[in-house]
Amino acid sequence: MSATALFNKYATIDTDGTVCFDFSEIPAKYYNLFFENFPSYALENISRLCLNCEKRREYEAEHPDEKSFHYPKEIDQSIANKVNKEYTEAISEFLIAFFQKTKKLKALTLSSLDLDHDCLIEIIKEIPKCKTLESLVLVDLSLQDDGVKELCATTRQHMKKIELIECDVTDESIKYIKKYVELNQVDTFQVTGNNFSEASSVQLRQAIEEAKSRDSFFNNNSSEGSDFDEEAIKKENKKLLERIRAIREIVNPFEYSNNGVFVVGPGAKAFTNYLLTLQKKLEVCGENEDSEEESED
Repeated sequence: MSATALFNKYATIDTDGTVCFDFSEIPAKYYNLFFENFPSYALENISRLCLNCEKRREYEAEHPDEKSFHYPKEIDQSIANKVNKEYTEAISEFLIAFFQKTKKLKALTLSSLDLDHDCLIEIIKEIPKCKTLESLVLVDLSLQDDGVKELCATTRQHMKKIELIECDVTDESIKYIKKYVELNQVDTFQVTGNNFSEASSVQLRQAIEEAKSRDSFFNNNSSEGSDFDEEAIKKENKKLLERIRAIREIVNPFEYSNNGVFVVGPGAKAFTNYLLTLQKKLEVCGENEDSEEESED
């Protein structure tokens, strides 16, 4: 099987265009073929990416009370089960390199992978190198509070959505998250899990609402301030134009012969030429403003 055929067979595409790969369904025999060719494939084709082991997770959820069970052959012979340690290292190496090279990755979801906490920390530290990433969703991973601290300390302001679902996050993380929300214009920051209390969830929702209200107020005031400044500049330009015209009518300037300083008095035309040039520039500005107002009408 070629790499292209492999990707076409095992990639699923969500309605929003997210390209998903489930390592609990890709056979282990394709491990080398997949990771040798995936970097170039991702750079060329992927703007929204999801890497997961959903099929294995769903099977485990269907057998919660069984102390021991056997995976179906498809899962048992998959990359996730047969090359457990190697595939997580390969994912980490891929993502770290991908963050630096991609010019179009906007969304990343990592779900139910066997990435340990230290590996997740290393990946998180490299996220700032991806200048285009706007959405990060981490589901059922070994992410702990110090990982959340690192995420909030390093993630850039262009991130619009962060979700930490069923990870090992506790109430300790709320202080890092609230600080992040205060400093960044994030649309969504969601945390769920057994160790993240409802009280912390309420604090998080309140922090996001307050930040959105503050940003909305600031943006509205900035917009109004810009309109005011533009009108003020137009008025000042008109006043300056009137003054220049008046000066040209009463002044016959000359140029001081030694150092070229303009002095009011009888003599050279350089100063009047300067005033004339400035007057013409202001008149052009005024004409442009008038034409813009007429087109709006």
